[in-house]
Amino acid sequence: MKYSILKTLGRKQKRTVGQILEKYRDGTDVVIPYRDNKGNGKQRVWYNGGFKCKRFTDIYEDNQYDKTPNTMYLPAPHLWKG
Repeated sequence: MKYSILKTLGRKQKRTVGQILEKYRDGTDVVIPYRDNKGNGKQRVWYNGGFKCKRFTDIYEDNQYDKTPNTMYLPAPHLWKG
């Protein structure tokens, strides 16, 4: 994911991933500086180790809809009009 962010920024600024990493790296984080509406300088951390994967197993415990097969019966195809 970190490489994808660097590659996107590099493509937009016509630079290599190494150049983008050198410009925006702050330790292990990728930090992008910007100015808010009042003109104050701020920084946004775009990547700092990734995101945790959320598991939704407890939500679907009582849900029987996912266990029921979804079947559809269609009439057999034929060439004549009837």
